[in-house]
Amino acid sequence: TSTPKKDTGEGEELSYDTVSNLSNLKSYRLRSVISLQEEGKDKETVETEIAYVRQPPAQQLIIKGQGVAGGAGQESAEIICIGSDSYVRVGSEWIAMQVPDKELTPPAVTLYSAENIFRAAKGRYVGQENVNGQPTKHYVFDAKALLQSGVLTNLAEGSGEIWVSTQYNITVRAIAHLKGKDTNTGRITTVDLRTEVTDINADISIKPPEGVGKPERPSDVPIMSEATDIVSIKEMTSYKVSASVEEVTAFYKTEMAKNGWTSVPSQVPGFTSFEKANRKVQIIITRQGDRTAVAIITQEK
Repeated sequence: TSTPKKDTGEGEELSYDTVSNLSNLKSYRLRSVISLQEEGKDKETVETEIAYVRQPPAQQLIIKGQGVAGGAGQESAEIICIGSDSYVRVGSEWIAMQVPDKELTPPAVTLYSAENIFRAAKGRYVGQENVNGQPTKHYVFDAKALLQSGVLTNLAEGSGEIWVSTQYNITVRAIAHLKGKDTNTGRITTVDLRTEVTDINADISIKPPEGVGKPERPSDVPIMSEATDIVSIKEMTSYKVSASVEEVTAFYKTEMAKNGWTSVPSQVPGFTSFEKANRKVQIIITRQGDRTAVAIITQEK
């Protein structure tokens, strides 16, 4: 927990860069709505909802977009990560996969996030308020201050407000309005942002999607002990090793036989095939730079 600053009253300034990152929290929920309108184009709106638990690691990310990339109607996507298990939804279809089991980090910062819009800016203290269940200090930013971030240049309009928790030194609410030249496209762009952080260090339960099975690798198809970059999606598992193609091929000829698989001829270079009862496995082994890539595909015969 960060030590709160002493209240020095009116005239106090805050550099946004001194506000703590959300990754210091045990858990939280975040909702962000960003509206973006380039001159001569329709408005795009992206709504992001995040639930985050540091330990045991779990995260849910829901993104909804209106008019994004010129599309009509609303589009949505969702990602749920629980330890090494991940579930991805695009539209209405879910895909389960396994990724390396490591501690999750909060989602990457986007161009028009509060972290970027207020970056390097200094705000003026205007008072204290309770926001989202947190005692906070309220700061306001003018166009000159927001120019420091470099997100938009030649600002015609610019204003921002943040509410910083005096207990955790994190932003629990951020509101911004900018109109200026986009540094990437060069077009006059209007950006409106509102972000809310709630349920700080609360008990948050993140569960797999209902009716979607846990992603699993076949127990009788081994992977090499030094494998890295392991990903399993449906019937396919891939990984990389430093061993040579010949060493990996020899490993599977030996280990698959131990697990009751029978080697069958393959007419495709780099493919090694095995059969067992009503199942078939193809193992694709290729050299990629200084590492060997392995892809395992399991099928019903």
